[in-house]
Amino acid sequence: RGFDVSQAINSNEALETVRSSSPEKAVLDLKLGEESGISILKQLKSVAPQMEIVVLTGYGTIATTVEALKLGAVNYLTKPVDADT
Repeated sequence: RGFDVSQAINSNEALETVRSSSPEKAVLDLKLGEESGISILKQLKSVAPQMEIVVLTGYGTIATTVEALKLGAVNYLTKPVDADT
């Protein structure tokens, strides 16, 4: 689809990737290794406020959906999901 893609397996890698490459978009899994993607969402938005973040999870709840959107996610998708969604 024409995207240059980077990946991170934990919050430290995610922050470093965002700092070094300033991506326009990100897909953030709710389970980021042993960490919660929600815990890093606010930090990612502070480093790159223009970045559009979609939270993706297999463990969706109304509470985490509301929290993710309040912290700046543009969408919250529950697995399974396809690339068109």
